[in-house]
Amino acid sequence: MTSISRSESLRLLRGYLGHIEYWDPECGDAFLMLNAREWLEDHLADLTAPEKEALAAGDERLLKLSRDTADATLDVEYLRETAKIVAVSRLPSRMAA
Repeated sequence: MTSISRSESLRLLRGYLGHIEYWDPECGDAFLMLNAREWLEDHLADLTAPEKEALAAGDERLLKLSRDTADATLDVEYLRETAKIVAVSRLPSRMAA
């Protein structure tokens, strides 16, 4: 793990969790959430155990959003694409996809 990789992972973790917290299917920036989760999946080793727990909790909220959102916007499609990454994640989760 490089310090640049860890720094980027922490930045993207905060961004990913923020996107979930303030989810809006009309915002037009869900591609950032998808990109962040893809990075985090590839760099799980950069995260500490508490950070992985925060990621897993965010993943659970994302999966719920994905199941509960029926809108047909591009952001919803990005939400669902992100849920696919979460569903096959190597990160242990408390909720099955």
